[in-house]
Amino acid sequence: MTLTPVRPETAADVLSAALNGPLQDNEAFARHQERNLRPDVVRELGRRIEEAGVEYIYYALPTIGSRMVAKMVPANHFRRNLQKGIAFHRTALSDLQNDRYGNLIGGG
Repeated sequence: MTLTPVRPETAADVLSAALNGPLQDNEAFARHQERNLRPDVVRELGRRIEEAGVEYIYYALPTIGSRMVAKMVPANHFRRNLQKGIAFHRTALSDLQNDRYGNLIGGG
């Protein structure tokens, strides 16, 4: 697929291009998933994980406030993680804290 610049024709088009950027590719994530969830790719990844003796996979990502959060998952769950993702609690990703009852008590 080739991306082409948006050529504004009207004032609304100019505003849209300014807000959305000159290049748009709304299918990039779907293509990424399709390529990386192919059965042969998943099989090869599983083989490499097993061959290397990996016991746990460590996932890390930055929060909205640039803090790092992480999660360690048993390696034999990697297929499920590829299909369903890795769950993080919303308060961890937004740098909010909650009490033991689930009530938000402020920023971290």
